[in-house]
Amino acid sequence: MKEKIALVFGGSGLVGSALLRKLAKAPEYSKVLSFLRKPSGQRLKNVEEVIIDFERPESYKHLLQGADLYICLGTTLARAGSRAAFYKVDHDYIVEVAGIASQQGVKNLCLISAIGSDKRSWIYYSKVKGQTEEEVVRMPFESIHILRPALLLGNRKEFRAGERLAVILSERFPWLYGGPFAKYRAISDETVANAMIHVINNGKKGIFYYESVSLHDLGAMEQQNNG
Repeated sequence: MKEKIALVFGGSGLVGSALLRKLAKAPEYSKVLSFLRKPSGQRLKNVEEVIIDFERPESYKHLLQGADLYICLGTTLARAGSRAAFYKVDHDYIVEVAGIASQQGVKNLCLISAIGSDKRSWIYYSKVKGQTEEEVVRMPFESIHILRPALLLGNRKEFRAGERLAVILSERFPWLYGGPFAKYRAISDETVANAMIHVINNGKKGIFYYESVSLHDLGAMEQQNNG
């Protein structure tokens, strides 16, 4: 096992939870710090939860010491309740955490964004995602990996009609997601989590973007490597 620490923000979400379960068993890391607003109730080997207040970054700044930073922070407009609240989570918190980590010497960053991210988009959700990406890639990490998954599937706490519809469509009409529409095929939280671990540990330096269609293959590669 390597003496390497993973830092995780957003570990209570769908992908973040899957990521923590996999990091707990990942041979690449000796320790995982999961930064949360409140205790998750999970007990995972090698995973230590750190309860923080995002409004007080000075309270956790000193803990951002590690090789790899995984950011899975994100919400929806509906859940946030307003554009301002959504922007704070999907832009402000992410940019702040990444900025502090880069200043503290963290070398590698892996960020979950979304398909269609574009700062010029007329869709507010996609526009904010694009703005966040643009600011993050300017930071002096050795490697930055931005993943843009399509609709995420997994065992969420809340019901989402869109996800249920995606499952039905993919099962009954798989041909809908062929050719140019392959990038819209829904992807599981487990697959994305596997892809995150794979790309951040591939040893490459620079800025990399991964569209959803490639994440299926990357996730499968990591699963095959570690079982």
